[in-house]
Amino acid sequence: MPTSTRPPVPGLGKSGRRKRWHGFTLIELLVVIAVLSVVSTIGVQMFGVVSDGWRTQDRRVALANTADQAIDRMRDDFAQVVSAKMGGVAISGEQRMEEKRREGRVSLEDDRITLPVQSVGAPGTPAERKLVTYAIDRNATPRKLVRSVAPLGAKPGEGTPQDAVPGVMSIRFEYFDGHAWQPTWNSPHHPGAVRVSFVLQDLDRPGEQLARTAVFPVRV
Repeated sequence: MPTSTRPPVPGLGKSGRRKRWHGFTLIELLVVIAVLSVVSTIGVQMFGVVSDGWRTQDRRVALANTADQAIDRMRDDFAQVVSAKMGGVAISGEQRMEEKRREGRVSLEDDRITLPVQSVGAPGTPAERKLVTYAIDRNATPRKLVRSVAPLGAKPGEGTPQDAVPGVMSIRFEYFDGHAWQPTWNSPHHPGAVRVSFVLQDLDRPGEQLARTAVFPVRV
């Protein structure tokens, strides 16, 4: 007798068992999407934190470089200080404060120092003696530490501004008399050393600040 051939039943294998279709259920897809969303959010946040950290580090490096430049400029001037006998005037220092104000935790100290220096010009030209004054210009925007130069005999604070360090919000000079540090100096002879402490402020982020201190010996 002829055998009848039945059409295959969808979902059944040769053995007659129903095949299992492999794939994701709706719940599994929703779980995967939720996990990917969480991982993406964490990645974006971490990238933002790392980027902000790099920007902060760059700003701190820039502040440190500015502070180093200011200290190097002062060191050059202290290296050229002439004796009070030769210059006819000694180092003078005035302690000032802007109406005893504070900005955050920083007191707005506004000291001023004047140095008699002798600069060496080109070969064959005589050395030039002059007064160099450091003080904060708070009328400028942004405020800055200004280095002014005047001829010998001028009053402290007089002179032509030549260099400036922007962002200096506070500066203090102290003078070593051989026994202790003094806040001012008004003596016919030089102190043994001068200590300067100042605070730099980032112009774009006022909360980012850097404090530096340096000591300059006076060897004349």
